[in-house]
Amino acid sequence: MAVLDEVGSVIYLSTFSKTLSPALRVGAAILPDTIFGDAGACRTLWEDLVQRKSFGTLNTSQISQAIVAGLLIEQRTSLRGWIRPALDWYRANRDLMLCQLDDVFSPLSDQVRWNRPAGGFFLTLDLPFRFDANTADECATHYNVIVMPMSFFALDNSQDCRIRLAFSSVTPEQISTAVRGLCHYVARRVGRELPRLRDGLAGA
Repeated sequence: MAVLDEVGSVIYLSTFSKTLSPALRVGAAILPDTIFGDAGACRTLWEDLVQRKSFGTLNTSQISQAIVAGLLIEQRTSLRGWIRPALDWYRANRDLMLCQLDDVFSPLSDQVRWNRPAGGFFLTLDLPFRFDANTADECATHYNVIVMPMSFFALDNSQDCRIRLAFSSVTPEQISTAVRGLCHYVARRVGRELPRLRDGLAGA
């Protein structure tokens, strides 16, 4: 949004905690030169933000700030090269999970759907039944697969039949095993027969 801002209405907020290291706890705020054409308003807002920030956190660690600054200088102010290995890892895991879903869930393709995210750490599955905390516990206990019900993030029932699968911090082997286990759990819930599982997972 900040790139598209032509009238000075967007304040850009970001953090280095997600990009570099959670322990750094260093963020950034970038204000436009003017707020709707008013440079004085921008200065006033900036001073107010600085004051409120100091009330909330006192002082951001100078060591953490120095680490971020040093890395930005070393990387010529762009972190694209620095995060490239992580992006490659996430992309490979995402692609593997999608391939596994296409393959393993093919017998259930008339009842289960999933998205194909362009980025991020997760993808979502739409199921033909409600998936709540008890369902998640059953799936984890009997099929060794932990998934996140999307209803945990909703204020209504629009996400009751949707789950989130994470591919960010798992190995390819774990992805393959988990997708098979999840498929057999879903198949049992909808009354479909599938071949028995391998790799130590509980059968349907």
